[in-house]
Amino acid sequence: MNILYYSQHAKPELEQQLGARRCTLDELLQQSDFVSIHVALNEHTHHLIGRKQLAQMKKSAILI
Repeated sequence: MNILYYSQHAKPELEQQLGARRCTLDELLQQSDFVSIHVALNEHTHHLIGRKQLAQMKKSAILI
């Protein structure tokens, strides 16, 4: 399984332990079968996922 993540800051522990790869949000949404969101609600994350982002996802993708 390939693990992609989007973050403003690199997460070396994810990359080393899980083999995760940091990418853009657009790339993550376009390539993922499952998208799980784990962020605090603040001014930067409010409306992180909207109509445009949902349209980028695969029709079969699952958003958690």
